[in-house]
Amino acid sequence: MPLNAYLAGFRPPPDPAVLADATGWSTDPEFWPAYLVVAGGSWTAPLSFDADPADVEQYADALHDDGTWPYITVDLHRDHRLHILFRNYEDDYGLDYLLQPAGSEALITAVALEGCFVGPAVSWDELATFADRPDALLLLLPMLGAGGVPPGSEGTVTAALTAVGIRRNRRKVARELLTPSKRMWGPVEWAEGMCLGRYSPRDPLCPPERQALFAEAFGGK
Repeated sequence: MPLNAYLAGFRPPPDPAVLADATGWSTDPEFWPAYLVVAGGSWTAPLSFDADPADVEQYADALHDDGTWPYITVDLHRDHRLHILFRNYEDDYGLDYLLQPAGSEALITAVALEGCFVGPAVSWDELATFADRPDALLLLLPMLGAGGVPPGSEGTVTAALTAVGIRRNRRKVARELLTPSKRMWGPVEWAEGMCLGRYSPRDPLCPPERQALFAEAFGGK
């Protein structure tokens, strides 16, 4: 499993037994409000679903329990995959968004939230290609580089939130998720498929073949 090899790069390396496949956890009533506050920075989300806010807080804490490293796998375009790993290394908590190219066991860090952060890795035009898969759109949303987000984006995110069970504050949560200041790298601009942010793996120094891989995986190009 590629995540086992990824863990081996830590010093000291965690026991692979800490990995927990959390892909199916999205059916838990606490999952979306917890994920949207932990990864998306929406402080309104815990109050916006039918789950008890106290249970959501406990669930969010459990996502960062250093005894378990949950991961969520998302199918991308052209058979590429993304693994969202809750990196619960002691004193180095964060989230790693790891691209696995189709037919490969390699992992490429697309985004790292907290610690030595990396990102963004997805433009709005690319994220919008997942609009017919609301769960995927919301899972990928923290990877967004928010420069040039069009006015209609709020409606797209609101529709995705409604599909996963939000009950109130839809537009407020959508705005929080789309606000560039919620991202560690702030607002960035995109030009010809390249991100002009200084911390992005898709900056102008990224090799053309890697640029093409990102465009194919996230935009279907």
